[in-house]
Amino acid sequence: MDSAGSQSCKPRSVPCPTTCAEGEHKCTETTAGTTYAFCIADDEKCPLQCSSSQHICEGADGVEFCSPITQACPVHCDASSEIKCTEPGDPPHSWCQNVNETCPLFCVGETQMQVSHDVTSTVTTHMRLL
Repeated sequence: MDSAGSQSCKPRSVPCPTTCAEGEHKCTETTAGTTYAFCIADDEKCPLQCSSSQHICEGADGVEFCSPITQACPVHCDASSEIKCTEPGDPPHSWCQNVNETCPLFCVGETQMQVSHDVTSTVTTHMRLL
């Protein structure tokens, strides 16, 4: 509906008219090709919008940014006591782990499998699909 209370049709990419109260400002968000408008308090930031080929990451300074979905968000490990591990996926996920531990093994897709060897050299296989 418009401000006069009448209905009209608009492209999905154009949000419905929105009037915010004093102390608020308007934000927009696009989901599945439809853009929505909403109001939030003046002291809040509008949510970050990334393209479908990106995901939201948070920098060391706490500021959110868009990063390619094919890359994990950056992590900053303490080189003297931590190692960086990365789990594949869309998006991949990285984290810091104690340097005395090994990162887990991730097999990707249906064409790989995890193979474990026990102390008697018997081979066992474990399927793990991501």
